[in-house]
Amino acid sequence: MSGGFDSTSIVVLADEIYLQSNGNLAPLETISAIYGNLLCDESYYIEAVTNRVSFPNNTFNLLDEAFHPDSLSEHLWQLDSPYERIHPAFSNGCGRLMTKIGGRGRLDGTGGDQVAQFNCDLSDLARRGKGLALIRECWAISGKIPNDFLRLVSGAALGATPEVLRRQYRKVRKRKEPALPI
Repeated sequence: MSGGFDSTSIVVLADEIYLQSNGNLAPLETISAIYGNLLCDESYYIEAVTNRVSFPNNTFNLLDEAFHPDSLSEHLWQLDSPYERIHPAFSNGCGRLMTKIGGRGRLDGTGGDQVAQFNCDLSDLARRGKGLALIRECWAISGKIPNDFLRLVSGAALGATPEVLRRQYRKVRKRKEPALPI
């Protein structure tokens, strides 16, 4: 949740829906990136909404994440936001907090607040060995977005593959395929 109108409105509406459900919905948590003492920081608005809703907000300071701050001031001057310059840090920080809180979906505002990120959730299901749940989720998603079922499953499996196995796979892939006998 940023401090902007879109995400704060969605969070307040989600809170109202959650409260009306009498606890029949899965618990909600939000994640907010703050920008320390930069002019684009919206901590004040984030705190105002956090104090109004019934679920917790998790914040991280993007300036504490690993990114290269070179020419950040020029970027801010041109775009009034450091967003594109530190997007990888934003994704890493959100991913880290989602893993910590067991997050299963992310509405992050990339391209507008209509974009739901599900890749982390699918890889998490694969990592935890929840194969049946992974198949169900991929099947449900494949009917709503232009991704086919097998691509979703294989992407989740790849995301859950330990790095040591990925390295070995890359070595094998570099080998030429044996010639087929004619």
